[in-house]
Amino acid sequence: MFNREEAERLGARALELAGRLGDRGAEAGVLWNRMLLTIFGGGDMTAAVTDGERALALARQEGLREQEAFAIHDLWRAYAGVGDYASARAAVDQAHALWVELGNKPMLGDSIASQAAVFMIEGRYREAAERADEAYRLFLDLENDWGVTYTASMLLYPSLELGELDIALEALDARLAIVRAVGAPLAGALAWRTAHDDLAHTMLTMGRLEEAVEAVETVGRATETMVQDPIHRSYGNAVRALISAERDDAQQLERALQESEEAHAPEPLLSVLETLRTIAGARGAIARGDLGAAQAVLDRRLERHRRSGMRVFLPDLLALEARVLLGEGRTEGALARLRGARDEAIATECRRSLWRIDYELAALELQMGDLDVATASLAEGDEVVEHIAAHAGREDLAGSFREYSRRFRPDLGEGSSAATAPTRGPR
Repeated sequence: MFNREEAERLGARALELAGRLGDRGAEAGVLWNRMLLTIFGGGDMTAAVTDGERALALARQEGLREQEAFAIHDLWRAYAGVGDYASARAAVDQAHALWVELGNKPMLGDSIASQAAVFMIEGRYREAAERADEAYRLFLDLENDWGVTYTASMLLYPSLELGELDIALEALDARLAIVRAVGAPLAGALAWRTAHDDLAHTMLTMGRLEEAVEAVETVGRATETMVQDPIHRSYGNAVRALISAERDDAQQLERALQESEEAHAPEPLLSVLETLRTIAGARGAIARGDLGAAQAVLDRRLERHRRSGMRVFLPDLLALEARVLLGEGRTEGALARLRGARDEAIATECRRSLWRIDYELAALELQMGDLDVATASLAEGDEVVEHIAAHAGREDLAGSFREYSRRFRPDLGEGSSAATAPTRGPR
């Protein structure tokens, strides 16, 4: 059972004892563990960076290569927690080189997954998917079930963004088989819960709302027998908030958002769930007509993105800003913001967002009297929908996704011909 206070007390005693004994290796180990406590238990990420850098310096001074590798391996999360993604990128690359040198294959796989995580936050989804798949295949070869379940999750996120679910769906199925064989009480929140929350997120993205709800309810039925882990509960509630926003369930949305905010998560999960919370919260505010509240929550998240260079889910944030502007009657501003969202989605190959943005653009461009441009936007949206369907990994998913997308497809009238219009962006 997680007990932060007891962990801090024991850490302080161990650090004092290591200092009295002059055991710098032990001191490095305690500082590394204290960094991990802050990263995963919540706390001041600046202090985590300080502890991690001290642990790293001591390990290097003492020539402790494995301790050095562990320190730099986890330090990237602390750097990411303070928004320093340049240092996070350098840390994961250094850790990767050290694990190659030391021949530790499980830790090498974990470091490759960390590289994928940084790529994901930076909006480099293609590279993230490639690195996550490499890590996943390595853990399959090692027959390491923990590594398989973890890297399957890392593979899923960028694959959803790219609109290429094929390989990730195979990995998700393998992961679900592992955690279901172990069982909910034993696997706990660390694997069982997040696997089903990921399943819910996937089904929601593909327009299978009933299956998304069923995955969420499966978690709910098992909650009483599971470890109440604040990290993964936070992610699950963010997913539930998105489902509630899709269902226009204001009461459940507010509850899920509140419960998600009460928990903590390390990077990269923190950036992902904070942005998901923002998207769900903004959608709820727009639905109830509170445009000021929607803009306020978007402003806070976008400022964090701009300061750190994060690009994860950025097209969604910009598209929601466009909806706020449109609601305020600022049509030109909404059009400019939507086009910015489209440009960002194309730059990062974010097809998950692009088709919806194209459809919204087509409707707005038609409203402004530009049928030719609207027709091109519609055609691009249609092509992106077909790409996602072709890479859905299952025929039933492909069919239901096409049906789902039609709910958002604007009717440009008989004078348009999207089938023959020029298209743009990623295929």
